[in-house]
Amino acid sequence: RGHHSEWWCKLLKQPSKKTLVASQGYIDRAALAVGRYSPHKQAKRATSYESADNCDKNIKHSKMAPFAFNSLVAAAVLLGQAILAPPAAAMNQVGDSVCVEGFVMDMFCIDRGTLFDNPSVVTLENPERHSYHCLLDVAQCIATQYEVLIDPPEGTTTYCRGFRLDSASKDRVLAAARAEGEKGFCTTCTGASGNPNTAYRALIRGKITTAPSGTTPAVISADQILSQTDVGFDEGCSLDETTQPDTCITSSGSNLVTLFYVHGSLMIFGWGVLLMSGVITARLFRHRPDGLWFKIHRPLQIFGLTVALAGFIVALINFNVFGKENRGKGLSGAPSYVHGCLGATVMAIGLTQPLNAFFRPHLPEEGEKKSTARVAWEVWHKGLGYIGIILSIVTISIGTTLLPTIDVQRQFQMAYGIGCGLIWLIMSIGMVYDKKTYVAPQSEAPKEVNADEEAITEEGNAKNEE
Repeated sequence: RGHHSEWWCKLLKQPSKKTLVASQGYIDRAALAVGRYSPHKQAKRATSYESADNCDKNIKHSKMAPFAFNSLVAAAVLLGQAILAPPAAAMNQVGDSVCVEGFVMDMFCIDRGTLFDNPSVVTLENPERHSYHCLLDVAQCIATQYEVLIDPPEGTTTYCRGFRLDSASKDRVLAAARAEGEKGFCTTCTGASGNPNTAYRALIRGKITTAPSGTTPAVISADQILSQTDVGFDEGCSLDETTQPDTCITSSGSNLVTLFYVHGSLMIFGWGVLLMSGVITARLFRHRPDGLWFKIHRPLQIFGLTVALAGFIVALINFNVFGKENRGKGLSGAPSYVHGCLGATVMAIGLTQPLNAFFRPHLPEEGEKKSTARVAWEVWHKGLGYIGIILSIVTISIGTTLLPTIDVQRQFQMAYGIGCGLIWLIMSIGMVYDKKTYVAPQSEAPKEVNADEEAITEEGNAKNEE
């Protein structure tokens, strides 16, 4: 009881914390007051408080008082301070001035969950590994909004999404970063040798233009932007400036990663399984009677195109790969732009196949030769189909490299390369074997008779009659 009383004495003699009890992490003191923590933890936490002048005198009396009474008194004092203190002023209101220092990050890398140019790094855990190249050169990153990340709260490792930059502030930050970044480490960097080339960090002063909402932090318009090499950066923000957001947002609230998975899965199943199976069937299963290959080929192609079209629509609605930011000269464009162009080409080919099949010239009657139109159509239909399949392999292969993490990339590459590859191999071997071992049923065809034999038979019959 003596140790407890000494701690309560020290606690009661502390200066009032007012609303900090509830709003800034001091709620544990109220928990201590009602005996939530063990005596060991209470004594350990007590050492962090300064001793009161009259503590010893109070201890002599408090040692004789029940521990429960001391607890109730302490709880009452803390509760009274929380109730009587004026409410804390609301933070992050429109028009408020803020000063924030932190890493600048694009929303594309935040929504992905990993850095685009380093998929093994979790964005909000190691933003210091974000390269200037990714921040300033990569089209997908530049096309999105930019935010300032706040250092992790004590005891955590995840950075907070502090404030979002408006469009004009984003352009100014990009210009400042390009001026600071070491030349040669990004295509647009013009900084001196030895300047930073990773982890762009800035000190930004400005005003809030849009209040925070849900998983979207407050938007600020910058009045001053200081990079790490600028004079005044090391001075930091002053004590009377607002430097923290209302809440620590540690997730993007975006379903971008899920959409990646949905798009990739639909395309692999549509082009890698169904459409490819239809092509193999048309090529290797024609030996079966009654046009069995066509009865299998047609539904496979229709179903496969439907699945692939669904995946294509997901990409068109949710991914910005055709914007001018992604374009380059030929294949030098962003990988996502190349992937998107190839994907659009493949889908165009796929969608024209059932149309030209509908208008195909009919097969000739038995004994007739194929018409020129029929021959030309077969070359066109088959050739276009093979081109589409080959381009789909290239397109899907590029697409697997655009997924958020290396582990996910490998999973999709194994699903496509090994999974679909085994399906193609098994189908091909099975149909070739069936062609070699299949015996078509013999029909009861009338026996052809030689004309000379027929004449001799008739002459013999006449003699017998005589």
